[in-house]
Amino acid sequence: MEAYSTICPGCGLGCGLYLLRDSEKGEGGERATGKGMSILHRKQSAVNAGKLCKFGMQLPHFYSRERLRTAVGGKNVSEEEAVKEARERLTTFRREEIAFLAMPSTVTNEEALAFLSLVSELECENFSLGFERFFSVADFGILFRGMPLEEVERAEKVLLFFLDPFVQYPLLARRILRAKQRGARVVDVSFAENERAKGIYDETILAEEIVGDFVRDMLSEGEDLGDVASAVARALVGGSEKVENSLILADLNPLSPTDFISAAISLAEETKSQILFLKPFLNANGANLLSAAMNMRGRDIFEILNDVKEGKIKCLFLLETDLLYDGGGVDGTALENLEFLVVQDAFKSAISEFADITICSEPLFLKKGTVVNVEGRVLSAGGDAQRTVEIIERISGVERTYKQVQEEVCKHLGISKLSEYESFVAPASIASGKKSAGKVANKEKKRGEAETSEEGAGMDALTQLLWQKTSPFFWHAWQTRSGTKRSEAIVEVSPSLARRLNLFKGELLEIRRGGESKRVAFRIAEIPSYLMISADKITKDGILVRVEVEKAK
Repeated sequence: MEAYSTICPGCGLGCGLYLLRDSEKGEGGERATGKGMSILHRKQSAVNAGKLCKFGMQLPHFYSRERLRTAVGGKNVSEEEAVKEARERLTTFRREEIAFLAMPSTVTNEEALAFLSLVSELECENFSLGFERFFSVADFGILFRGMPLEEVERAEKVLLFFLDPFVQYPLLARRILRAKQRGARVVDVSFAENERAKGIYDETILAEEIVGDFVRDMLSEGEDLGDVASAVARALVGGSEKVENSLILADLNPLSPTDFISAAISLAEETKSQILFLKPFLNANGANLLSAAMNMRGRDIFEILNDVKEGKIKCLFLLETDLLYDGGGVDGTALENLEFLVVQDAFKSAISEFADITICSEPLFLKKGTVVNVEGRVLSAGGDAQRTVEIIERISGVERTYKQVQEEVCKHLGISKLSEYESFVAPASIASGKKSAGKVANKEKKRGEAETSEEGAGMDALTQLLWQKTSPFFWHAWQTRSGTKRSEAIVEVSPSLARRLNLFKGELLEIRRGGESKRVAFRIAEIPSYLMISADKITKDGILVRVEVEKAK
């Protein structure tokens, strides 16, 4: 039996736990990763004191996925052969024809630095860590500012800005509850009352109540969450002392509209509040702060993917990123114009099937390395494997030792101790040259008269707004307790919609957007008639989107 003191890659909190597994060898001498694995609670963890959400409890299934084979052209080869072939092929493309993508979920700081060094060696500007689109909105000190979660517990006012901690960041909900028990006032800004969280909120401010015509007009005008957030922020700023001097909690992910992030920051500035952005990827703070410290600015991931689709980018290198499932929202046809695809990952994925070269690296719990969570706290992955760093270093031709890479990480991030109890990163010291968002822009919209009846008079009965609450399951390919893939998503619908579609228990909905459709299960909830809510991934291109819905035939 082997034991690992590690962290969960489900979100940016980085909850600590112990993984126990048998020491049997798998096929080809590879150590089995999920078989015979179980979890023990690490009660001394500084982040979560041993508690885990559903995602964390099912990590054995997450690590039970099929390992990626190291192969060239579908033929199994040695790691040395694959690395040599990858390096040679990468150097045959012009720098504007190559792109590098790494969603920092299971990517350590040391791997991120090696990855960025590879990009630099090839003088490539087409790279993304998933958050570059927000650099025009605010500086790194605001976007990636850490805050010990104890500060949430000590806050006198907590304002949740379109954030459902019970779904998106479950272990954060415990901190908010403690703040509430200590006398804090907790305000939820949302589209609907959170039935699962009754008793924790002192007040729920519904978007429809303060900018109702704006929200309903989204059904016909196609505005997004950023537009709604800006309108709500203006109303809150102009209205009440109850949100001043608050701790504002909001979500920052690759699908967040830039206007949403701008509105959240401006609301904090105008109300003299602090703001903490939660993130769905474990090492989003660490990887992006390294990018800033190395004075490397990437491109919006969606711009890069569009260039791939148009054939401008002919070569793509993916580090532990499944674009067919993760935030990229890509279908297989978008890769048809690629001439060369390299996938380096621990597990087989949908996109690895398209790759010319696949290189198997280690799962997170086996890795030696560090991450920086949303608190700015430095955490250890827990293992001793250095292969992923070494592979990237050999592809780049730099070939530093792991120790040299980690020393550079510590230097760039100002880390003096590698301890989750003592070491925090201070992103404000990393200059980015960007200013904060300033005041909320007052965008005037042309609106017609909106109908307000509960039955949604004047609206197309099949047109709904779908609000996707992005839980850890949203961002990661997943398996259920039985080991089978999640095949059936579920959405919450209003009683009004259920009546209009004549829905009965056990039936399915068909949701359509952009030429794609998905069959989903449903449950009835007390939500606005124009809205549907899901914590599963229904559509890949937004958090709040217009969809067409009907009863599945």
